[in-house]
Amino acid sequence: MKSGTRNDTVNFKPGPSLRRSVAVAFILASAGRTGGTQAAAQTTKLAVEDGAFATLLYQEEFVVGARVLAYSLKATGTDRDLVLLCTENISKQAQAALTSDGWDVRIVRPIANPGQWTSQSGGRKGKSFPSKFWAVYTKLYLFNMTEYRKVVFLDADTLVLQDLEGLFACPGLCAVTRHAEKVNTGVLVITPSNKLYQELVTAAPVTSSYTGGDQGFLNSFFPAFAAAPMFDPETTAASAIGEPSSLHRLPTACNADLGLYMIGGHSWTIPRSSIRVMHFTLGPIKPWQWWAAWIADECATWQYTRSQLHLRDVSRGITYGKGTRTLAKWVLFPTPVALAGLAMFFRVRTAKRSTKRDRVPVLGSIDAAGGHAQSKRPGGIQAIAAGFLAVCMGLAVSIAIIPVGLPAIWGWVLTYEWTLLGVLGCAFAVDENLEDFMS
Repeated sequence: MKSGTRNDTVNFKPGPSLRRSVAVAFILASAGRTGGTQAAAQTTKLAVEDGAFATLLYQEEFVVGARVLAYSLKATGTDRDLVLLCTENISKQAQAALTSDGWDVRIVRPIANPGQWTSQSGGRKGKSFPSKFWAVYTKLYLFNMTEYRKVVFLDADTLVLQDLEGLFACPGLCAVTRHAEKVNTGVLVITPSNKLYQELVTAAPVTSSYTGGDQGFLNSFFPAFAAAPMFDPETTAASAIGEPSSLHRLPTACNADLGLYMIGGHSWTIPRSSIRVMHFTLGPIKPWQWWAAWIADECATWQYTRSQLHLRDVSRGITYGKGTRTLAKWVLFPTPVALAGLAMFFRVRTAKRSTKRDRVPVLGSIDAAGGHAQSKRPGGIQAIAAGFLAVCMGLAVSIAIIPVGLPAIWGWVLTYEWTLLGVLGCAFAVDENLEDFMS
């Protein structure tokens, strides 16, 4: 498998492998009259079967997703090329890590989003798009990877659970449909063609997109997908490569949408054991977020796969940056303990320095009239409200400061700590006498 980093311009069209070309030329040149036909047939078979898996990376957040994707692909036993189209804004350290994971990292110039987002409410077209889709049209380069006869594209937020070799037999352009007629472009089987690529690039600036990204555009460009025949890699006989623009639908198992799983009451519409690719399509909720499995239990499947890799953090920034585990161990973990200890120390010290007449009588003490004094604790409703507010503030602070890319166990431990600190702080604030608080 080839791996490395290469630089390509906007006219991205990598050439075929030099070694393969030399080998083919040698076979044809050295073959005799009787053996030439057989050698040529073997060479043709090699070319037809030639294919690669690919993904796109233009956001630092998805680096860990691409790394886990590579691991899940290799776990199926594939020896095909793993090609990663990467924009220059991804850090060099991340690129090096991805290369070590087995990706053939290819630096490409991003294709700007033309801003043909169609408003769903008013049906108006405006030059705008969701910020997360700023470079998603870079995916169109896949259609120009003509050194491969077939390219199976997988979004970086997918996880491969079973062998995908059968997808390379799907003719033309293949994808899974959603909501009856819409195609989800998280998994695509592409027959590269420079002609089709040029048509797509030309049409992009003037074609509407209901998502504001590549998915809406490709659904507009290929409106006949809903009526396309089904190709099931388990039951459909392998066919010819097919025309690049011929359309075929893939079964749900090839792109199992976690969003639909959630809508269905945490239930798949197909047997769980049949799923080949799981796609984490929950918008802002991604499986590498430590709290994701609490909302979507299937995210635990992704997190378990990640735990097998023992990945180092290589992306930039405090949220996904290098050393987030070190940050958690030496800063976020001991800080609540230290703050709570300091608070208790100063409260005890202040209480000892107070004079008796300044102190609030302790619960159960006798006042001057011989009656029992009442402590100045807040009332029941006030205490409940204060406690609820403290928990909410503690959770909010936890979500704000804890790096989302941490392993789940670290995230939960830190959340418990910081929330407990908030509750303790609130208790100190509403209780005017530490002795009452500790009694």
